[in-house]
Amino acid sequence: MSRRWLRAAGAYSEATERARQILETFHIGRLEGELPLNLSEGDRKVLDIAMAYALDSRFLLLDEPTSGVATGDKFKIMDTIMGAIDRSRMATMIVEHDMDIVSDYSDRVLVLREGTIMADGRPQEVMEDREVRATLFGIEE
Repeated sequence: MSRRWLRAAGAYSEATERARQILETFHIGRLEGELPLNLSEGDRKVLDIAMAYALDSRFLLLDEPTSGVATGDKFKIMDTIMGAIDRSRMATMIVEHDMDIVSDYSDRVLVLREGTIMADGRPQEVMEDREVRATLFGIEE
């Protein structure tokens, strides 16, 4: 009898343990065994990002991570996501149109208009830029 399958079974238990650790890292361990289609939109978003995180990449691109999520839940979800990512020191880029999320969770902001960078800097600096305010918020000064 070959012992090859024993190693495979051991690898399965290691993968299962790693998956559990990631679920806990993202505060969704309680959802182990649940089908994704039974999850709330917010929990599905966190699960999607946790699955990408599990690939152990050095870079993670988040495209509107809180779209479709209730306003009251978006900061909790971002706290969970960014806490896990910060601990791993994984480089992250967030594509986001929600300026509250942008200003609260970004170290650097790029504002694009028609494919051209119109502003680049710290969130506060960028949000105070006259051209940015006129373009994003319709505020003329």
